[in-house]
Amino acid sequence: MFRRIRELSKNITVYGLGDVAVSIVNFFLLSVYVTYFSAADYGAIGILGGIEVVAKIVFRFGLDGSFMRFFYDAGDHSGSSSSC
Repeated sequence: MFRRIRELSKNITVYGLGDVAVSIVNFFLLSVYVTYFSAADYGAIGILGGIEVVAKIVFRFGLDGSFMRFFYDAGDHSGSSSSC
């Protein structure tokens, strides 16, 4: 039981640090954006950001549900007969 909790906390930490790292990189890139981009460049980045949001919704549609369904259908392949 504690092994699973330890593994879960490790995975949460790794994914959480990944999100934090992206935010930190974006913060440091802000000075590059202000220095080198024009107003037209900001407009192009805004359009690309909008397209990215829509594409992410379309491409991920139902993905979380499919993972849960796959987990349910896969069963237990660990070799033990207990369900916990």
